[in-house]
Amino acid sequence: MTDLANNRPPLESGEKVAVVIGGLTLVRCLGMEKIPFVAVTATGDQRDHFIRHSRYCKEGFVTADPKENPEKVLADLIEVGKRQKTRSPLYYGKDQDQRLVSENREELSKYFDFLMPDAETMDICLDKAKFSAYCRTHELPIPETFSEEETVERLRNQAPWTFPLALKPSSHVTWFDSPIIKALKGVQYKALILNTVEELEKLVEAMQAEKIPFLVQHYIAGGDDCIFSFHTFLDRESNPLGYFVGRKIRTFPPTTGESTYLQLAQNDALVELALRL
Repeated sequence: MTDLANNRPPLESGEKVAVVIGGLTLVRCLGMEKIPFVAVTATGDQRDHFIRHSRYCKEGFVTADPKENPEKVLADLIEVGKRQKTRSPLYYGKDQDQRLVSENREELSKYFDFLMPDAETMDICLDKAKFSAYCRTHELPIPETFSEEETVERLRNQAPWTFPLALKPSSHVTWFDSPIIKALKGVQYKALILNTVEELEKLVEAMQAEKIPFLVQHYIAGGDDCIFSFHTFLDRESNPLGYFVGRKIRTFPPTTGESTYLQLAQNDALVELALRL
């Protein structure tokens, strides 16, 4: 673990800080409330490293890439936890960070405060193929979805398709580093939109050659500004402590990329639906 010396004032005796695995999205919220934090970023995530320059960052550390060396990340997190005088709130954002915390929750809970669903639920939510099967079982409304096996079978039987379709990797953990994304000039598409059987066959062949699990969904057309999202913190009894609705304005790349511009929105119908789910 590399200590990023930033000449910040030392922690005061008994001062409680948050420990953050991630970048600006998380620490901006803490800074707005003037909450001090310790930043833990992964090797290679250069965009995240600059958060150590925040006036609220007390210490900053670089650890290994959790995709490649989760054991090292876990050891470094425990070391950070041992340095704090009290159990610190732990914040994490990316899929690989959530998985690491979930799989090691018993050990990490000795040093950090955090609350997440049970391990099985977390595993389902971090895998699109498992989540789509979960939605079918519980009759949750999602676009028409085909598993990898169903897609291959339909192609083999020359079954008809309704285009456009969206092909998505089951997980984004290694997706953005895959040869398929690199062949697209490294642009971080979350999904790939397909309009013909030939495009689908070619991409399915490439996904299987790279051993990347995937699913295929009916693509619902619409601009980025048609996408709304619901965000909430729940207590142990699943009561909402706070929530908000976001509306995307732009993403990069358009339609299937990361949010680059969004706004808060008022949408009572979405709030009611989301809280019920």
